[in-house]
Amino acid sequence: MPLDNLAAAVSDIDAALNAIKAQWGEASADLAKATGTFVQPGSATTGLQAYNLEPAAKNLYPVYSPLRNEIPRVGVTGGTQANWKAVTAIDTGIISIGVGEGNRGALIAQSVADYFAVFKTIGAEASVTVEAELSAEGFDDLKARAVRENLEVLMQGEERLIMGGNTSTALGTTPNVTLSTATTGGTIAASTTVSVIAVALTMDGLLRCDSKNGPQWTVTRQNADGSNETYGGGAAAPGSSVTIATGGGTATNTVTASIANPPAGAVGYAWYAGPVGQERLVGSATPTSKITITAIPANTQALLPSGAIGNDASTNALYFDGLLTLAAKTVGSYWKTFAPGATMTSDGQGGIVEIDAVLQWYWDTLRMSPSRMIIASNEQLSMRKCILQNAASGAPSRFVFYADQNKLVGGSIPKGYLNPFANGTGPTEISLQLHPFMPPGTIIFLADRLPYAMNNVPVLRRILCRKDYYQYSWPMRSRKYEFGLYSDQVLQDYFPVAIAVLTNITPGVTAT
Repeated sequence: MPLDNLAAAVSDIDAALNAIKAQWGEASADLAKATGTFVQPGSATTGLQAYNLEPAAKNLYPVYSPLRNEIPRVGVTGGTQANWKAVTAIDTGIISIGVGEGNRGALIAQSVADYFAVFKTIGAEASVTVEAELSAEGFDDLKARAVRENLEVLMQGEERLIMGGNTSTALGTTPNVTLSTATTGGTIAASTTVSVIAVALTMDGLLRCDSKNGPQWTVTRQNADGSNETYGGGAAAPGSSVTIATGGGTATNTVTASIANPPAGAVGYAWYAGPVGQERLVGSATPTSKITITAIPANTQALLPSGAIGNDASTNALYFDGLLTLAAKTVGSYWKTFAPGATMTSDGQGGIVEIDAVLQWYWDTLRMSPSRMIIASNEQLSMRKCILQNAASGAPSRFVFYADQNKLVGGSIPKGYLNPFANGTGPTEISLQLHPFMPPGTIIFLADRLPYAMNNVPVLRRILCRKDYYQYSWPMRSRKYEFGLYSDQVLQDYFPVAIAVLTNITPGVTAT
């Protein structure tokens, strides 16, 4: 190679090396900038870090079904309903048993009743897509969770059904309200004509009454298979519009509405107020038949639906009758609705007037005692106040104190109620059962056994099942697993006249 050509080649190599060095220097500077000290990311889901997730989701919800758990469950084969007969009296005429010489006595007269309860199917469905199962692999078993949650939902639904299911006893049309006004405590303008309409609700209707959209009347539900069910949402037909004019000269008026004689079976009430024909829902439903309306409902609240007028949707054909309905419909049972705004009354002697009246009725009418009272938290507090008020007034109450040095524990709780009319050697203690599904303002009295000799009733009530809990793992019709859990059953109460109910109780206590 000629020298001049060699020199040119060397020059080209030097230029290439210099270019490489320059680029390497720039890259080194960039790398130095990028590879600084790692720090802990500021977010749990960014940066280079492990995701510390405990396997399996936590179950932070209550599953409460004491009645369902303790009532005996009995299997039966065939038929569409449970049928039984009962002799309810053996001396309807109260015959004179005196007999003259050589004569025969008078014929006794019995009373016989027929009873029946129609079987109903209850059930719930759940599904898991293939992708959901894959995404949860190693964390949670979604198919097992779906099956378990189906069971839990069904158990809680069955508990509510046992307490307040209503398939047979319509509430009818809600009675019209009685109105009064006051000039303080509200924001209703002066000289405003306010129309108020009330809607009586069953236990199911009270549970389902939304604070913005209101009660449910006739409901159509689409099922997991695409079929539809139509049933009543637990609301009676609304009452008629009743109007009143607020006072003049102030913009702080209120309107108080009440229903004096609600139908038996009602344990809640929805209220609509506003100009005539524009009545809107007044917030949440109330457990008593009295409300003070402090403001005209906003336009965001639901109007009274036109389809609700004249529509009694208080029964549900898919349900069987629960304890509240059995008490409401049984001739001779005890159902007392307190006057609007009335509280329980302390008798000043360690008792509660209204409860003692129920217990006296049990003895005078049925010659028996209830075993327990099912109550809500409001009534727990009211009963506590009654008992403590008795103690404060010098009534013969007994308190036991356990004293540890430097320790003081406050509070008290009523755990039972002594029945002064119990038959036997002494008072019978009736237990108090605090229940989360019990409508506030209502107490159910239940007997757990029938004390009559040779009564042929081994248990007072039972769940009679044509087929108890059974599950379907449905064939896949799409890329998801589907599960259905069902039970075919009915609540059979042999002596529903022994269910007593106090309702419409306002929290608090009245002294005699």
